[in-house]
Amino acid sequence: LAENIKLCISEIVDELDITAAYNFLLREGAPEKVILNMATELNVDLIVMGTNGTDQISDYFLGTTASNVIKFTNFPVLIIPTLK
Repeated sequence: LAENIKLCISEIVDELDITAAYNFLLREGAPEKVILNMATELNVDLIVMGTNGTDQISDYFLGTTASNVIKFTNFPVLIIPTLK
């Protein structure tokens, strides 16, 4: 499963002609905790997240995971909303 996901991501990156450096990591666990732990472990420059904002009304614009990452991180976060 992990290799299939990695292949799909690689194909998307190739199609978009992305030249920036990126890392592909697949981890299990509560998303916000995993994202926060990996960002700290890797000392990232930026956390980039997509969001669909379909949870509670307070999370309408960001989504629960994105809201929690923003709330508990010291790293800059770029949120990319889902097109509807």
